[in-house]
Amino acid sequence: MSKEEKSLVIVDGNYLMYRSFWGVRGLVTSYGLAVNATFGFLVSFRKLLDDLRPTKICVVFDGRGKTWRHKLVEKAVEDGVTEKTYKDRTKTGLENFYEQLGFTQKFMKALRIRTYQKPATESDDIIGTLVRKYDAKGYRVILFTKDKDFYQLLKYNCALYKPDGVNRKYYDDSDFRKQYVIGPKQWCAACSLTGDGSDTIMGIRGIGEKKAGLLIKEYKTLKNLIKDVKNNKHIHKYGASIRDEDIPRLRLNYKLKKLVDVPGLKSVPKMRKINGKLLKKMLKKYEMESLSVMQFRHVIEGNIK
Repeated sequence: MSKEEKSLVIVDGNYLMYRSFWGVRGLVTSYGLAVNATFGFLVSFRKLLDDLRPTKICVVFDGRGKTWRHKLVEKAVEDGVTEKTYKDRTKTGLENFYEQLGFTQKFMKALRIRTYQKPATESDDIIGTLVRKYDAKGYRVILFTKDKDFYQLLKYNCALYKPDGVNRKYYDDSDFRKQYVIGPKQWCAACSLTGDGSDTIMGIRGIGEKKAGLLIKEYKTLKNLIKDVKNNKHIHKYGASIRDEDIPRLRLNYKLKKLVDVPGLKSVPKMRKINGKLLKKMLKKYEMESLSVMQFRHVIEGNIK
């Protein structure tokens, strides 16, 4: 990335919180308050700022409550299209997680970093909206996440940042095309066939990424594949079988994987001077004084343009 290029870093807040929650264990204050996830988040966030030196940065969190995807799948279960509700996972061992989510958002306020969160709205859709908006403004957008749903955004001037120890790299359109036989625009079509275990989206039995990629490479779009299935009642290619009765699930899955626009989002501001007084007070309150105001001032205010 050239120094002249405008850059926006978008942090998948829930991803970084979960990673920190499980990665930093047993960190509590002297008065018994768990702060492991917030501490891990702040350490990674500061490192990210120092590594990337973006023009702008923001953090996006999931909103609480059922989204339109949950409601769509509930109706599909009633109609017999699928068997599992959306993100039907038992979450155990997350005591204090959501409380720490609130702590983290307060720290972002002290750092004057914009956060996005809307009730009953997935962070994925907010991130997708921001990518499209800032791509149109000529920004290079970097996503800090491991969520494959964002592969569909690689058709823009966008990349995923994947730090792995000392091996830090961007994963972009060219990397995607080397790994898969399709382009980013076709990712949702391929996911319609495979489903997504992490979101409990049921795919077509026996179809993994390789078979899905070959099918979508041949048919170009899910619409073309569905048309052939409807005409023939059943297709069997690349070791994959798709029947006429699978079509409603394919259409459902495509809707679930496709990111939608979220209206009314505020613009991401440029770097601003931090609220040092508030930050110092919070670091002391949560006994995180191994992190200092000066560390954050260096990476944030040193990047004000």
